[in-house]
Amino acid sequence: MHAQDIVTSFAESAKYIQSRLLSPTIDLAIVLGSGLSDFTQILENPTFISYQDIPNFPKTQVEGHGHQLVYGSIGDKKILLFSGRFHYYQGLPITTVAIPAWISYYMNIPRYVATNAAGGVNVNYQVGDLTLIKDHINPTGLNPLRGVQLDNWQNPFFDTSNLYNERLRESILKVAIAQGFSMKQGTSCFLPGPNFETPAEIEMLRTLGADLVGMSTVPETLTAHKLGMKVLAMSVVTNVYPKKNESGQQVSHQEVLEATTLASKKLHTLMKDWITLW
Repeated sequence: MHAQDIVTSFAESAKYIQSRLLSPTIDLAIVLGSGLSDFTQILENPTFISYQDIPNFPKTQVEGHGHQLVYGSIGDKKILLFSGRFHYYQGLPITTVAIPAWISYYMNIPRYVATNAAGGVNVNYQVGDLTLIKDHINPTGLNPLRGVQLDNWQNPFFDTSNLYNERLRESILKVAIAQGFSMKQGTSCFLPGPNFETPAEIEMLRTLGADLVGMSTVPETLTAHKLGMKVLAMSVVTNVYPKKNESGQQVSHQEVLEATTLASKKLHTLMKDWITLW
């Protein structure tokens, strides 16, 4: 299917989702990464919609990811959670990988938060760190907006200098400080997977200035930003790659899930206070 047709089909998906919700207005979309699906527990009066019930949603699953939309409240804010996301390594078109951003656009959601599990390229990071993404590197050549044109776009080009919204980052940093911990800010690199990175690739990424590496998020945040949403993204550091010529434990998906489980409580408290305050 052509990218333009994929995007058009997501309008139907959004219409179905809207028909299942009590309120036409949603303040924030949040995408939950590997091991973070229990975030749904902090929502008040949740409504659950299985991905399998939504028209045009892919029927794929990854261990550690939820497979449902959850609509609910935190205080007076209406939240739509994507508990589980889709990945390019699953064989999906890159345009489809950005489906949470497209759904958020068609539902007129103004803010978009992406969370993920990521490898620590920066050796000063520690397992379990919550790190804000301030910028990204995308060496893949993959772009979810390639071949897409909306009626209100004069051209396909767009600026990305404030893709990861500075004001949103500043506001959540203040909440973290008030809670007694500091959050790092780093540059994330998107690679398609499914293999974890080789030692040579990690050295390359360090040379390029990357602090984090992962297999998701960038397609979504690019799309959400182009579509006019304010974007915030953060990673849970699941492992820290050793320096060149240093031995390190091999990376496994189980290790990723264990690290995100340990960090999830801190993320819950941070997000709940941040959402309540703005």
